[in-house]
Amino acid sequence: MNKLAGTIIAFIALIAAVVLYYRNTADPALPDDDASATQWMCDTCGNVISLSPARLMEWVRSAEKAQRRPDGDRKQSVFLCEKCNTFTVCRAQQCPKHHEWFLPSRPDGSEGACPQCAKSRAGG
Repeated sequence: MNKLAGTIIAFIALIAAVVLYYRNTADPALPDDDASATQWMCDTCGNVISLSPARLMEWVRSAEKAQRRPDGDRKQSVFLCEKCNTFTVCRAQQCPKHHEWFLPSRPDGSEGACPQCAKSRAGG
């Protein structure tokens, strides 16, 4: 009986160790610093927002801050702009030529472009 109790205790300890290991490694802490931040921009007012991965995850999980795009695309959510109070904040990209921030994909799902590049292509 003593050997059986020892085996059961060792088995329970092993299961507890495995559970603790996966619990601690499955959800690592997200960085919350400027070096790992991404840029987001409001399509309505042009406000550029820097979000660390930790802050972005807070926004994604917040019903007050995030909405799916109107076309239902789950790949990109739109976020609430705290400056103009509209759900038109999307991931921004910086033009390598003009260094301006723009939305490569707009809240309505249409394609965006650098304003300066678009003017050059239009001849203006």
